[in-house]
Amino acid sequence: MELTIDAVDTLNKYDQCIIGSGDGDFIKLVKYLKGKHKIVLIMAGKDRLSDELLKATHQIIYLRNLKSKIAK
Repeated sequence: MELTIDAVDTLNKYDQCIIGSGDGDFIKLVKYLKGKHKIVLIMAGKDRLSDELLKATHQIIYLRNLKSKIAK
C-alpha cells in the first residue's frame, strides 16, 4: 500500500516507474500510472507474475534474465 501512495504522491517527479513485484494487486496502480502517461515496468519472477499484470504493463523484466548481468 505504501508503494501505491508514494507513486501517486510523487507523480510529477518521474516518467517511469519500476515495480518489483508480480502481484496482481498492483494492476490498478499500473493502469492509473499509464493513464497519467507514465511508463511502467514490472520486475518479477516468471512464475510469480499475474497474467493480468503482464497484460497491463508496458514491459516485464524477468528476474532470471538479470542474474547473469549482475552476478559476479
